[in-house]
Amino acid sequence: VNIFNPLDFEVHNTIGKGHFSRVRLVKNKKSGEYSVWKIFCKDEAINYKNNIFNEIKIHSSLENQFISKFK
Repeated sequence: VNIFNPLDFEVHNTIGKGHFSRVRLVKNKKSGEYSVWKIFCKDEAINYKNNIFNEIKIHSSLENQFISKFK
């Protein structure tokens, strides 16, 4: 079982910013691996929930070395 704990990560720079989200670079403290987090503004995300569900569906199905995997 892979349990996600935000305290296991160091949050670094903002990579990008959208209308209702921000993409941040994070580093896993245990493994040293870098990844990205897409952080949604809760108030805005409620208004755009269909867009978010579509984005999750698309990112879950993509398999490309230049696109981060959705977890």
